[in-house]
Amino acid sequence: MNMRRCCIGTGSVCLLLLTLVACKPKQEAQEVELSSQPAIEQTPEPSATASPEATPEPTEAPTQTVSPTPAVTPAPVPPKANEGKQGYIYIPNTKVDYRVMLADDNDYYLDRDENGKKDYHGAIYMDFRNAFGAERRNIILYGHNMKDNSMFTTLHRFEKQDFFGENKTIDFEMFGVKYKYEIVYSGMIDYTKYNHIHTAFQSEDAFLSYFKEGSEHAQFVRSDYEPQPGDQMLTLSTCVSHSINNYEKKRMIVVARMTDVVGEGEHSKAPDSFTYETAAAVFANRTEYANAMMAMANDGELTNGDYTPPGE
Repeated sequence: MNMRRCCIGTGSVCLLLLTLVACKPKQEAQEVELSSQPAIEQTPEPSATASPEATPEPTEAPTQTVSPTPAVTPAPVPPKANEGKQGYIYIPNTKVDYRVMLADDNDYYLDRDENGKKDYHGAIYMDFRNAFGAERRNIILYGHNMKDNSMFTTLHRFEKQDFFGENKTIDFEMFGVKYKYEIVYSGMIDYTKYNHIHTAFQSEDAFLSYFKEGSEHAQFVRSDYEPQPGDQMLTLSTCVSHSINNYEKKRMIVVARMTDVVGEGEHSKAPDSFTYETAAAVFANRTEYANAMMAMANDGELTNGDYTPPGE
């Protein structure tokens, strides 16, 4: 790796929000039987056109379609082809104030700026797996730890207890919608002991256990924090100082969970099928949305596996 550049950070976050749909199957139309009535014999009027041997065709019983139970529709996300600017992140009292990029891998923006030009500062970017709806319970953003205090360097301020206690919020825009997040824990971790970049979960128990374990590895944790069903998480990751022993296996992470949907995005465009109102509805039904994402995760192959932070 270029000696002018620090190692990239990774992290495992956590949605909503979370784009990709898991709907309930439509119920088949049910045939409704008509109650039989006593037959009344009538002599049909002779018809000039009807043949005396013609047999009337049987009349089919009417059918009634039962509407399926409405299901929460997961927030659609741009496909991987929609690379480039996908959001914005701002953290008060830090220098984190950047566009968020998306590529089809976790290496492209290591040494390219938001316009794709070569730059050892790189860019702030989202894990490529977060482009898929099934893998958005934990949104992960990577950024370099630079000597000039740019990019994600000032995340290291959350290593101080007073700073952690006084600074609790993150403003984050993704896929055309602005959200508010609350920081719940932070600190340096060894990713060989806790792989903090999982993006998908096949059960709520697995999700809750994962973030409970993460808080146990952290340096500071909110006193009232307990992972909740339906949570959607954001994990910011950057590398640590070379003065740390075995620094290449360490990461500085700041983990937050979504607390509100704020409004329409200013730095990114939502898909046509997804609006601020859609995002607010999904947030109000986040447990159902989480269930939909887990259903999609169970339908496919998870990409948690042996992924390691970019820059290694």
